[in-house]
Order: sequence, then structure tokens, then C-alpha cells
Amino acid sequence: MKDRGAGIFACHKHAGIIQYVLFAILLVCAGVIFVRPLGPRAYLDEIERIIRAIKDALDKAREEHILNDRKFALEIQLQLTQAQERMSFLRLKLLRHYGPTRSTREYFQIFGELSSEVRAFRRDVQRTQLLLLTQIEEGKRGRHVEEANELRALSQASNSSVGQPTMF
Repeated sequence: MKDRGAGIFACHKHAGIIQYVLFAILLVCAGVIFVRPLGPRAYLDEIERIIRAIKDALDKAREEHILNDRKFALEIQLQLTQAQERMSFLRLKLLRHYGPTRSTREYFQIFGELSSEVRAFRRDVQRTQLLLLTQIEEGKRGRHVEEANELRALSQASNSSVGQPTMF
């Protein structure tokens, strides 16, 4: 009977160790989940989406004739092309450092030189996107102001002609 009690007591000793091991595994998994979006691959994927959005917005603005400033449109196109070239260079650098798939070394380098370079590049691309979107909204606003002025002029002209007899 004593042996049985000692066995249960020994099991409880190991239960505490197992809890700590499970807790450590849980912390590591949570760390990986929270660090993953901070890695250079995640940032490069986001940059690629932003570049695509810039290109789509630029094409749509050209189709709708919102961007009247040709020099500005060409400057944005140049920045877009340079961003694509830089993104390609950074992807190549990432492949050379870490290989084609995510690696544990990549997780430990989230504050390294390559990650810092990618984050700075992301800020540059976001600035370009903001500049383009601001210019597009100003163009849309200008178009709406023109339409409102034309409608006011038509409204005033129709109000002044209501009182006058019309000749056919």
C-alpha cells in the first residue's frame, strides 16, 4: 500500500514539470505567432500589396482623367518602378540570407539589418501611396466643385428665365 501512495506522489511531482514544459511550449508558439508578422517576408508581402494598390489607383485615375498633372503621374510611375526594382532586390537578399522558406534564423533577426531595411522601404512605399491618393482626392474634389458650380449656374439661369416669357 505504501508503494502505491509513493507512486501517486511521484506522479504529482512530474505533473508540475509537465505543466512548466507545456507552458514553455505555449509561450514559444505565442511568440512565433506574434513575431511572424514582423518578419521581412510578411513586410515584403504587404509592400507587394501596396504596390499593386498604387498601380491600380494610378491606372484608374488615368482612365477617369483625374490626374491632370502629367509630370506628377510620371513621377509616381517612376517611383512605382523603382519600388518594384527595390522589392525584387530585397527579396533576392532575403532568399540569399534565409532561403526560400521561413527559417528560425529569420525570426531571431526581426531587428536585424535586413528587417530594418525592409521596414524603411515599407514606409517609403506608404508615403508614395499617400501622395497618390491625396492627389487623386484633390482631383476628385476639383471635379465635384466644377460640377457644383455648373449646376448652380444652371439653377440660377433657370430661376431668372422663369419670370420671362419665352418665344418659340
